[in-house]
Amino acid sequence: MKRLCGHGNWTAIAILATAYAAAGLLSGLLTIPGANIALIWLPAGVAVAALLCAGRRLWPGVFLGHVAFSALDAWWGPATKRGWRLD
Repeated sequence: MKRLCGHGNWTAIAILATAYAAAGLLSGLLTIPGANIALIWLPAGVAVAALLCAGRRLWPGVFLGHVAFSALDAWWGPATKRGWRLD
């Protein structure tokens, strides 16, 4: 059985958290204008794929990615809501 706090696990958790937060920001930019609805929520796919491939040991990466996304969205979200979008 692998150790939970091995060096490789922390690296994988950090990569997953970064990918989850980046996918969340991308999904936020692809929302329907005026409706604030995302048709595709990319972080869900990132989380499911990582957890199916690597197992439960990466749950902290999903949690940290969601916390990072929420913090970035609170800081950067108002700018995108003012019209600085990729649409």
